[in-house]
Amino acid sequence: STAAQTTVNCSTSGTAVFSQPSSGNDKKILIYMSACVGTASYTFPYLFNNAPSVFASNNVAASIVTSLTNTEVTVTGSTTTGAIVLNGY
Repeated sequence: STAAQTTVNCSTSGTAVFSQPSSGNDKKILIYMSACVGTASYTFPYLFNNAPSVFASNNVAASIVTSLTNTEVTVTGSTTTGAIVLNGY
């Protein structure tokens, strides 16, 4: 994807990389956490009409998303590594 990636330092250690590859009707946010401990927040470049849904992966639980609106997301990791996807319109 040619979408811009934003790397955010987690509040204690590690990073979370956020990307929004689409601004069309079907919007997605891709999040990759690398040994993230603590919180990391991201404001969406393209707003959702409603808060998106959270799709967990086999190594990251949906519960790491601790705050989610149609404009931003906060994740809270505990040495969390892996990907999670937000999807909506």
